[in-house]
Formats: sequence, C-alpha cells, structure tokens
Amino acid sequence: MKKLLSLILAMLMLAMPVFSGAEEAAVSTSTAMLQAAAQQDFATKYVLQGQEEIVDLNVEISDLTMSMTQVPADQAAMVKELLNAIGFRVTFQTAENQAQGGLALLLGGDEAVNAKVAYADKNLYAASNLLGDKIVQVTGPQVKQLVNQLIDQAVADGKISQENVDSLKKFYREFREDPISAIMKLIGQPDFQPLMAALQSFVMNVKTEEVTEAPEAFPAAKNVLIVPITKEGLDSVLTELAKVVWSMPVTQKLASMAKEGPKTEEEMIAAFTKASNALAEDAEVRVYLDDTGMNYYITGDVKVAKDGETKAISYCQLIQVMDNGMHMEMQVSMDSGEKVNGVMDMTMADGQANMTYHITSEDMQNGVAYQPVEEIINMNVATTETSKDVTMDVTMRIKENPDAEQVGMVMKAVAKETDLGDHAEGQGTFTTSMEGIGDLMTISINKKTDIAEAYIITPDAVQPMAMSEEELNAFGQEISTNAMMVLISVLPKLPQGLQQMLMGQ
Repeated sequence: MKKLLSLILAMLMLAMPVFSGAEEAAVSTSTAMLQAAAQQDFATKYVLQGQEEIVDLNVEISDLTMSMTQVPADQAAMVKELLNAIGFRVTFQTAENQAQGGLALLLGGDEAVNAKVAYADKNLYAASNLLGDKIVQVTGPQVKQLVNQLIDQAVADGKISQENVDSLKKFYREFREDPISAIMKLIGQPDFQPLMAALQSFVMNVKTEEVTEAPEAFPAAKNVLIVPITKEGLDSVLTELAKVVWSMPVTQKLASMAKEGPKTEEEMIAAFTKASNALAEDAEVRVYLDDTGMNYYITGDVKVAKDGETKAISYCQLIQVMDNGMHMEMQVSMDSGEKVNGVMDMTMADGQANMTYHITSEDMQNGVAYQPVEEIINMNVATTETSKDVTMDVTMRIKENPDAEQVGMVMKAVAKETDLGDHAEGQGTFTTSMEGIGDLMTISINKKTDIAEAYIITPDAVQPMAMSEEELNAFGQEISTNAMMVLISVLPKLPQGLQQMLMGQ
C-alpha cells in the first residue's frame, strides 16, 4: 500500500501541468479584481453593472452511496430523501462602494433559513429570517472594539504574544499610510550578491554541444545543453538562497510566531539544503533542442540517498510544439522497477481547446508485472463572444497488487455560461461514480444575474454592541423566540417520512 501511495503521489505531480485608507484600498482592490474577472466571466460583468448574482447548489446522493454506508434500509431512504431535498443559495451584489452577500438553506427549492450581510461606509449590516424584521448594525469603531477584545483574550489565553500583536498593529498603521513602504520594510534589503555569484558559478559549468547522435525519442535534435548537477554547486545555491530568505524581516517575524519550522539562519539553511544532501552523487541533465529551439527532449539520471539506501531515478520529457497545439511525453522510473508515464496532447483552434492526458504506472510484485494506477483526463473548452462550454472527464483506476480487483472512479464535470444581452445564466453538474457500477453523487449548480435586491443598509438598524445588558437580554430573547418560529415553519418543508419521525408518528 505504501508503494501504491507513492506512485499515486508521483502521478499527481505529473498532473500538475493540467491544473497550474485600508477600507478604501480594499474596496478599490476588490473592484479591480472584479473588473479583471469580468473579462472572463459573463456574470461578473452584469454584477458590475448593478445586478445580483444568484447561485443555487444542490446535491443528489445515489442509492449506491447509501448502500455503502451500511445504514438500515428504512433510515437510508429517509436520509437520502432529506439530503436530496437540501440545497444552498449564494447571492452577491455591489454598487458605489457598498456590497451585499447572502446565504440561504433551501428545502425543496424554497428558502428555509437565510442570512444577508452588507458593507457600506465602514459599517457592517446583517439580516436574517432568524432575526425577524430586525436589521443589525455593527459600526466601524464597534468592529475595532470587538477585534481588540478578541485579541486581548487570545493574548490572555497564551495563543499569541503581546509583542506580536503590537508588531501587527504597527504594520497595519504603516500600511495605511504608505502600503509600498510597509511592504518594503517586510522584505528589507537582502544581499543578493552571494546568491548571484553561486548561480553564476553553477551556470558557468553549463555547456552546449552539437549532437552527433540524436536520441531515439527525439531524432530532430541538433544541439544539446548539458547541465551538471553537483552536490557542491547545488548546496552553495541553496545555502545562499536560504540566507536571502532568512535575512527578510518578514521571515524572521513569521518564524518567531510559528510553533514549528526554522528558528535560526542555520535551521533555515538545513531545511533548504535537504535536496542537495539527498544527492548520493553528482549528476547531469541533458536538454536536446531542434533547429527551432521550440521542441526539446530532457533526460536526467540522479541517485538519491535515504535511510541508508541509494535509489536511482531516471527522468525524461519530450515537448513538441505544433501550429495548433502541443504534444508532451514524460516518464519517471526507479531502479526498483516502478515507473510513471504521462502523455498529453493539446489542440487549440477556432475557439475550441481540447486536452487529453493519459497517466499510467508500472510495477512488479513477486515477479508479476501489473499496472497499479491509471488516470485518464479529457477536457474540452468551447468559447464564443456570448457563450462558454466546458466538459471534463477524469477516470482513475487503482490496483493494489497483481491479484487485486481493479477499482475505477469516474468524475465528470459539465458547465455552460451564456451572455443573453441583458443578463447572464449558467448551469453545471459534477458527477462522481464507480466505473461499471453506478453514480455516487451529483452536484448541480445553476446561476443567473437578475435585478438586485434592496440593500439592507438602513439608519434604522439596531446596534447590539451599543445596548445595555438589560436591552441585550431582551433582544436575545426576541431572537430566540423568532428563531424557534422559523425552525417550526421549516418542518412542513421536510420530507414526509422525516416529519413523521420528528412528530413521533
């Protein structure tokens, strides 16, 4: 099992290329981020025009999943019915330096419990059907007071030191006055010269040669770049890099606050140089290039020492760039027999992008060869000026040993977003299933933009933090009574079987 986990980890590494005033400043930054997102997302475009985005999420659990829980059949049916009836709704809108978001629990498509939070003029507002018709306000000074109370309590409980609190407050003040200067103080003035010298010494050993005999996997090779990886050179680069990182005030401050990790420059160097210390001997990487310099083939062999054992690891990667896409092959192999292979193809033309990525592993146990893991990824993206369609299928098959039954998991995602001229709509589903057996769970998402709701920002909001103890107790009792009424009103929305169980019938 340990070997299987290591192979899965290696495969995930191969898969990485697939997946690769403070308040006024915050509002400005958020707006800039939204504007950037609007270039890629139709819904965000309409939110910036003042509309509200509404996203509904529902989860459907299959009979197969319930059977795997080993819950008695009568209870399983009831639990499944309840889970399938539950949904969630998220809303967001923004306009003129104010914003409002909401979250609701849905039962049978209707809102059972909801809550909204809004921000304007440094004040926070909250409303919920649990609060009845009351809108709660927390002012900027009250927020500051509450934060200070929480910090003081954390200091009293020993969760953070007063020194660190004072340091964070000082940085906050400096950041409000001059953000760039405050950030530069965190970085300090590290001396990069020793690091650059170490890198230069490392690079000086790199040499280029004409290819006299091209590798079988890359017959178009014309030149080869030979990069020596010496323990001494790598150790020097990593040591100087660790010194640069440690010299930054932010690093030492975070180190003093963290419970674990390097606490001194020496410990930081030791953490960085683990890679060079793991090298059992010097190695080299060869990068073969064709005439264009766009296509290449990388090979490298390295020996790693761990727990008194030396393991030889070989790596090779082929990249071929074409007019409408690329092709990649990658392989990692160990002298103990394990191998991980990856083949990727990508094409892009006329608003269509397609990718397939096939990852496999090889191993041998008791003289019998088998395939522990296989992963197949297919993805397609089609875009026009008014639509975007995405489909993605991932199949992962696992086999623990040559005699074990192969288990396959399938994940499929389908999403579509459309710009309808006056608003945007989108739908998506994510389904997980067991290959050849059936579905386990389906998540459905529906979203749209529509006319924004009225903001809960009002001068009539109540301020609990400004209430006397007597007023606060009365307010709390009022909320408790109202919340109980809301929960009682939810009962008719529950599945019939669950209603009968709760009512003792």
